[in-house]
Amino acid sequence: FGTMFNNIKLQRIEEGADTQWISVPLSYAPKEKWHARLTDPRITQQIAIPLPRMSYELLTTTYAPDRKMNTMNKHVALNTSDDAQLRTMFAPVPYDFQFSLYIYSRNAADASNIVEQILPFFTPEFTVTINDATDMNIDIDCPIVLNGVNREDTYEGDFESRRVVTWSLDFTMK
Repeated sequence: FGTMFNNIKLQRIEEGADTQWISVPLSYAPKEKWHARLTDPRITQQIAIPLPRMSYELLTTTYAPDRKMNTMNKHVALNTSDDAQLRTMFAPVPYDFQFSLYIYSRNAADASNIVEQILPFFTPEFTVTINDATDMNIDIDCPIVLNGVNREDTYEGDFESRRVVTWSLDFTMK
């Protein structure tokens, strides 16, 4: 899931200067961890966490009985090292994985620039091909559905508190 968002770059155009491209770091971490680090003044830290930043987390895993195939179905392939031997694998069990992607930024323009690079691909689903069993050459098309998009802006507070614009994108990976 995370590899789909590895190469997000933010473009900043400044008057009288060249266009600046900033790679947006991505990590696996829950939203609450990053939000606490960004907004809690009691947490002692040497330097502020650089923004913009993205994180994602796996929320739930649920069995999907509507996509279940007969358990006794088998995939059969010739062994690559010995053509006289067959390799078999039973049909996979279907699951739905719920992921959330979080985008953090200091201003709305940067956050919107990042979101605009993601949303056009999900109409509302994007299909990726996964090489499920490399030794058997089984490729599976895996739809990833965008379920919802939420925006949160912590613009209230005193001048010493840090403003954080947070976007939450909820996905289902089938």
